[in-house]
Amino acid sequence: MDVAIDRAAAGDTSTPWAKADAVAAVAPLLARIPSAVERHEYCNRLALAVRSEARHVEAAVRAAGRGDDARDAVPVAARRDGPEERNLRQLARSLFEHPALGSRVGRDELAALVAPCPLGELIFALVDAGAAGGGLDVEAVAAQLGDEARALLRSLAVDDEALDEEVARKTVDDTLEWLRKRQLKRQKRELTQQLRDPGADADAVLKEKQRLISEKKPVAHSPVGGPL
Repeated sequence: MDVAIDRAAAGDTSTPWAKADAVAAVAPLLARIPSAVERHEYCNRLALAVRSEARHVEAAVRAAGRGDDARDAVPVAARRDGPEERNLRQLARSLFEHPALGSRVGRDELAALVAPCPLGELIFALVDAGAAGGGLDVEAVAAQLGDEARALLRSLAVDDEALDEEVARKTVDDTLEWLRKRQLKRQKRELTQQLRDPGADADAVLKEKQRLISEKKPVAHSPVGGPL
């Protein structure tokens, strides 16, 4: 735990959002500490190390324990990137640092959850590279990518801050769960809109909505425009 805190503090914490990212990198580990007293002590140490407030760190740890994005618990000014882009960037970084984690990502499900975009293109390439086994050949991956996705890959390659494998694994799982929940909300919203159509088969729509609620996961299907 001390190593994780030191690593977070060694990175860039000069801006509010950088502090939030540093706290979020350690929060999943802190959330697993069973002792409330010990967890509180480490929260204070992390807050001091990254020059944040202990209450914000504790809120981030509680969020991580619930499976939410710990970064959202640390108050910061509005960021340029939306939550989807931030989450996909973290997913890409985790797969870049630890290619074997690509086995935790179902390619078909990912195609249903992520719309075509440069980050999605990069993530698909990293998943495929991880499935091939061995180390990550950055140049081979770069050769498969378009200009924007290639630039994103280069930015990961020059990042000197190492990502702990346990944190990366938690990031992969949490990001997939966030994408699933977002897709589920969208599907339920679409079904609700169908119910407002006088010509809709209300019984069939309600049955489908109940199925989604009971399964608590979205139906796997390709996004508009086809798979990435």
